[in-house]
Amino acid sequence: SGEPGGGKTTCLQYYALQFGKCADVENPVLALFMPMGQWGCVCSIEHMMAEVSRLKPGQLTQLVAENRLRLVIDAVNECPDKYQEGAIQNIGIYLHAHPGLPAVLSTRHPEKLADLGFPVFGIQPMDEGHQRRYLERYLGDKGQADELMKQVLSMPGGETIAENPMLLRLVVEVYRESPDRRLPNGRAGLYRRSLRSWFRREKRKAEKSGGVICWNEEEKENNYVFQIHLQLSLHTNYLIQIDFGLLYASYTMNLV
Repeated sequence: SGEPGGGKTTCLQYYALQFGKCADVENPVLALFMPMGQWGCVCSIEHMMAEVSRLKPGQLTQLVAENRLRLVIDAVNECPDKYQEGAIQNIGIYLHAHPGLPAVLSTRHPEKLADLGFPVFGIQPMDEGHQRRYLERYLGDKGQADELMKQVLSMPGGETIAENPMLLRLVVEVYRESPDRRLPNGRAGLYRRSLRSWFRREKRKAEKSGGVICWNEEEKENNYVFQIHLQLSLHTNYLIQIDFGLLYASYTMNLV
């Protein structure tokens, strides 16, 4: 469990990778990374497993029997509200029917998964030491990291921003692309400038490939800034949607 942008998805992606690394090369393990925000397109955990893996139910059953399947179920809280209670019950029934199947789930609301009987681990906000190491790693310069840290902490709500890996990464991207190496004052300015940088990158990509971006930059920017504020206030994840795909013992990834 943990706050939005705190690293739950990244943690589960890493965890899925470790499943593969620890596997016997002759008997590779399949780790299914399943974002629950997609549950509206499926009717059961078995259906989602088949959709993500592109395997037939019989093949999945065989992997379970051979102890070569791992379930990594991400962001249960992002399952649409009208499906969420039924989805949790369905997951519980499936895991009860396969008691030896290793599984890990992430959510912002662990109390809703209490009936599954899983131990709960919480991802804590980054402390100042981790924040500085994070900035030094991304910037490659301790002096710049110290200067950026001062700017972040001087912003309204800067301490909260610095504790969150997703927001701190956004800060680094804005800082790198700022000619004067200055951050805007406040979250709204930070989000707006980040979206402008993203738009410029997408525009350059489109120009190189001969494509055309069909949206108006200002309209999209204003809409996205509004949506980001709204979604963060509702404690839902709007900024990042990742389809991580499958992880095999051979360490290959298929993005779906």
